Amino acid sequence: MIVGALLFACLTACSPAADSAPPAPAPVERVLYELVVERPGSRSQGVRGILYDGEGRELEPKGPDDVVHTRIGDFRYLGCAYLWSTCGYLRDAGGFAGFGSENDPTLSGVTRYRVTTVGSMDDIMFRGELLNGQALVVTDKASLETPLGVFRQTSGSFAGFRWSGWLPDAWIESPRN
Repeated sequence: MIVGALLFACLTACSPAADSAPPAPAPVERVLYELVVERPGSRSQGVRGILYDGEGRELEPKGPDDVVHTRIGDFRYLGCAYLWSTCGYLRDAGGFAGFGSENDPTLSGVTRYRVTTVGSMDDIMFRGELLNGQALVVTDKASLETPLGVFRQTSGSFAGFRWSGWLPDAWIESPRN
């Protein structure tokens, strides 16, 4: 009888309370946008902008000059005329020639820019990352010149949302921000 009472006391004291709140879910992280150098270092080097839907699928344009409105700005589809074109979904911003980046094949290193959303719809933050292949670019430099254009490290607010990481100079200088 005493052993049963001790066992019951231990089980109730050692078990989590039935009414305790479940652990908070981990923040949801999704890729929203990528700007990718295709065929880096070749004469056919091009840059392509890719928008993703909430399920992580690449958006297909609805037609020429398709515009997609996002929380961080409007992205216009520009068709790829040549292998070396700057094309795909590109953010409507001053400073981008033809709505695209500079595509400088003389520069090496960074081959991808990615914008990721972190959090829920009520508490969202955006993160800009530069990658060289699959490796994140980590540096103390405030800005970098890349084949995709010039990028600046920033934190705080952009387009009315919390932001950390890299932003293209042309997005920062845009009068629409």
